[in-house]
Order: sequence, then structure tokens, then C-alpha cells
Amino acid sequence: RRVYSTRRHTRQVEKETRYDDIFSAVTRAVQDEDEFGGLSRRLIEENSMPTRMRLFSQSSHSSSDEESDAPESSQALLPQSSSSGRPMRRAALAAHKAFDAVETIEAATEEAFEQLLSSTARAAQAAQNALAAQTAKRKAKVEMERRTAMVEREKMRREKERKEMEKEKEKQRFTCVLCPMFYERHMQLHKHIIEKHSGKGCPSCSQPWRVLRQRHECFKCGHFAANVETHLIQKHYAISSRDGALLECSRCSRTFDHLKEVLAHEKTVHGVLHRSRVKGVKEMGGGGREIVVKRISPGVITVGKRAQFHCRACGDAFDTRYVRDQHLTKHFQSVIESVWLTIERMQEESPDRFLINQCPLCGFVMSSRKSFRSHIIHRHLMCERAALESLIGPGVKQEELLTVREHIALEGRKNIAEPVDLPLIPMKKVKEEENEEKEKKKGEESQSKEETVIIPLR
Repeated sequence: RRVYSTRRHTRQVEKETRYDDIFSAVTRAVQDEDEFGGLSRRLIEENSMPTRMRLFSQSSHSSSDEESDAPESSQALLPQSSSSGRPMRRAALAAHKAFDAVETIEAATEEAFEQLLSSTARAAQAAQNALAAQTAKRKAKVEMERRTAMVEREKMRREKERKEMEKEKEKQRFTCVLCPMFYERHMQLHKHIIEKHSGKGCPSCSQPWRVLRQRHECFKCGHFAANVETHLIQKHYAISSRDGALLECSRCSRTFDHLKEVLAHEKTVHGVLHRSRVKGVKEMGGGGREIVVKRISPGVITVGKRAQFHCRACGDAFDTRYVRDQHLTKHFQSVIESVWLTIERMQEESPDRFLINQCPLCGFVMSSRKSFRSHIIHRHLMCERAALESLIGPGVKQEELLTVREHIALEGRKNIAEPVDLPLIPMKKVKEEENEEKEKKKGEESQSKEETVIIPLR
């Protein structure tokens, strides 16, 4: 800008100098024209009519040569005057035009230079804005990286704290029920109870190691868990592993919201008493009398001297419904197998065969294979005789239908996740095996008497 200002000042000075020169030339031309005009007026006055008349009168007495000299001199002055005034006027007009052209060129030059300066300024502003945007972007990236690193550090810190808490909880998973002590392994808790709480524990038998089993041993499968209730919900009663899953009865597939409701239902409806699998543990029942309890299978304590569940096929009596149903599976294996094979074939022939949990009888779609099999059993086979006949054939007696329904329900509960695939066992062979088992049991009872416990009933 300083160079531009200097150059502009120089051009202004030169322009003013040229203006002065042109003005001087025009002034001189005008002065010359005025001087020429005065001479012309004087010559015209001299060549006016009175003068001409006077000269004409004088010329009549003079010679012819003298008469021609004066007009020639005056006429010589006129053309000289006229020829000298016009070039000066043209020069002045040309000077004005040149002056206007110079001004136009200078104005165009200044406008172009101003446009160049404005475009340069805009380019500089754009470059500055781009630099500022790039700087802001770089700062934002650095800030984002800083925040990400901070979030990662916070996440790592929380993960570390969570692992430490889990580790601490893992150490405290086995807590003594008689004192605030806790241990990481159940054997350590077992040793602690035996050493520190001798004579304490079970209110009936005063054996402390039974307290450990009552608190941490699953009565259904014998698994040793830190929390038996959580283990029961996840492994035995929940329909699915999701949070808030309904709890399903292991006998009839009825669902409940809480584990206590399931256990109470199995106890009152199905006659299953949930206690430890260890012999000699007392169970308080109702009725105000004493009954004998004994362990006959993992997870089930049955009531003796009350054989009230009979097999519809052979008439044998059993203490509990569960044992009777276990025996019932030996009678109609081929029928049950044909039912599930028919259902699978109907699914394959269905146009929506890719929906593996869609019922072929009503088209209802279930969320899991377990729900599908439960739906088939309790919605159709147990409630609709027509559906059952369509699966096993019309030539089935009513008594056999009832037995098959019970058998289907039991097999559906035993193998709820996959189709039943049981070998065909002849009834004669089954009877022989049952007789052998009875004789074997009688021999064992004669050799060693089974331990029993007397339980007072309220």
C-alpha cells in the first residue's frame, strides 16, 4: 500500500504538470486567437465600405498598378488570419480530448487496481478464515482425543473397581450363618463351622455341616452354589435366561413370578418337598401327625405309607406323582415318539418351515423351542382330543388317551429342548426288569436297614 500511495502521488504530480502545460498551451492559443481577432477586426474596419469608397475615389486618379497593391495587401492579411486561427482551435480541441482520454484511462486503471486490491483482500480473508477453521478443527480434535482418553481412563478405573468388587464379593460368597465370617471356598466355610461352631448348626440334629448344605446345596441337582435361589432360577425354573423371566413349574409348566410361589405350588399340587438331599434332615409338614420321610431320588423327598398315585397302564401304586410319572414313561414310548415325529413332519411341510417354533396346528409362533413344546402339550394334546387323534390316530381308547396325555406332558417336561428319541421297550421286558428291581431292593433292605426320621406334623 505504501508503494501504491507513492506511485499514485507521482502520477498525480505528473498529471497536474500535464494539466498546467495543456492549460498554458490553450491559454497561449486563446491569446493568439484574441490577438488575431483584433487584427482581423482592424483589417475589416479598414476594408469597410466607406474606406473602400474613399480608396476607390483615390484610385481613379492613381495608376492602375497602385490600385491593385492595397487590396492585395489587405486580402493577404485576411487569408493569413483565417489560416492561422483554425489550427489553434483544433489544437485546443485535441488537447481537451487527450485530457479526457488520459482521465478515462487513469480512472479505468484505478478501478482495476481497486478491484485487484479488493480481490486480494478477499483472498487474504478467505485464507485467514481457512487457517482459523483449520486451527479450530485441530483444537477440537485435540479436545476430543483428550476427552476420549479421559473417558477411557474413567472406564478403565470403573472396570478395575468393578473387578475388585467382584473379587471381594467372590471372597465373600460363602458367608457363615452363625457369625459374620466369610470365605472364598465352601470347604473353608465348612472347616470354619466345624472348628468354631462345634455343637451349633441344625436346630434338630446339632450338626453344623448340615447348615452349610442347607444354605448352599441345590436340592434338585446337588450343585454347590453361593446363592441357591439364584441357581434354581437360572438352571431349573426360568423359561429363558433374560432378566425378569417367568419361573416355570418343573411338573406342569405353569409359570410364576417368584421362586417361593413355584416351590409352594410344587409342594401343594405335586407333592414335592424341597429340602436337602442328605438323609436324616427333618421336614415339617401339616396335618398334626408324624410321617416318615426318606430320600429316593435327588431333589425329591417322598412321603411313605401313603401310596396314592397309581399307574393307569399297569395299576402299580407309588408314593408321589413324580415317581409314578417316571414309571409311566415305560409304557407308551412308541406313541410319544410318533407324536413328535408327526409334528416335525408337519413343520417341514409347512410353507413357513423356517419358523421352527411355529405351531403346525394353529400357526402360533413361540419365542423358544421350550415354549413351542409346552404349547403343543398343554394347548392341543392335553386339551383337544381331535388334535391328539390327528397326531396318534383315531383308534385309541379313552383310557389310553388319558395315559398318553400324562406321558406326553412328562416327556415334554423331561426333554423340553429337543424331540423325544426313546427306544422301543417291550412290555414283557419292562415287567421283568421291574420284578428284578423289586427283588434287588428287598435284598438290600434285608442287609442294611434304611435310616428314617420321625417328623411331627402340625
